[in-house]
Amino acid sequence: MLGRVTLIVVLLLTASACTSRGRGGRGTPEDGGTPTPDGSASDGGGTPDGSASDGGIVLVDSGTPDGSGGSWTGSCRFDLVDLITTPYCASATTTCVGSCADSPCIEACLSDDPSPDCAACVNINLISCLNANGCQGDWDCISSCGEDMCTGMTGTAYQTCLDTYCADENAAWDTCVTTSTATCPEWQNCLP
Repeated sequence: MLGRVTLIVVLLLTASACTSRGRGGRGTPEDGGTPTPDGSASDGGGTPDGSASDGGIVLVDSGTPDGSGGSWTGSCRFDLVDLITTPYCASATTTCVGSCADSPCIEACLSDDPSPDCAACVNINLISCLNANGCQGDWDCISSCGEDMCTGMTGTAYQTCLDTYCADENAAWDTCVTTSTATCPEWQNCLP
């Protein structure tokens, strides 16, 4: 049971750390930035039109970021999130997680890791596992909607965009995640 609780809590906490394609992107963690679909590192900047920003939150006050108005009506495109097998977390994080008896402890260990790539790796591996265990179709839709409607957004602005323009797709994937019986030990690949 601890593994399932950990999976859901860690997934929900780390989802906000992702900034590319949906909640986990296709990229792999890169030193010095957040994973992006092409494998490069992002510093978190950008605006809905793809231009540079000062890294602040981008607010959309009417219509959709792409100017079409309303909620997403696009098509769900296949988006395979590959499992990462290379450790990105510090050895101290492995020691910390090994001493934990509950989910809050594990979450604290992962949050304390000095590299943002640790949380990104965990998130990507959880998404990959969940998709392999029945959530792929829902992931394809939320990922496609996020790519179409929220391009260039990061962090809180990205999540707000998903909640606003991809609410149905977001709810479907969240339901799959919270009802999945998968235990997903693959997140531990991120630990050395």
